[in-house]
Amino acid sequence: MYTSVQNAAIEIVNKILNHVQRSLTDPADWYAGITDEPERRLFTEHRIKRENDRLYVYFPTPDKETADLVEAHLTDSVFGRMDGGAGGPSNGSYVYAYLKQTYTRR
Repeated sequence: MYTSVQNAAIEIVNKILNHVQRSLTDPADWYAGITDEPERRLFTEHRIKRENDRLYVYFPTPDKETADLVEAHLTDSVFGRMDGGAGGPSNGSYVYAYLKQTYTRR
């Protein structure tokens, strides 16, 4: 039996990995993170091009604990294999991932 945090994290991890799979790319080519402001983080700081929604995805999380668990799974070197990890301070209300490009910034 899973906890409510684990169930929420599993659901979000699956949504993100399904998005990556539909884009026909390797998860290792993606970056995952946590933010309170996904629009600012993705489109301003990471320089993602908003018009190509195949290259990014983000989801709200119920709490910081869930966001941390999702990020840990996505950036695990065996399971998710995405780049990313602990960044700046955040309450963790959103988890995001994007396909790294030559013009993006981590």
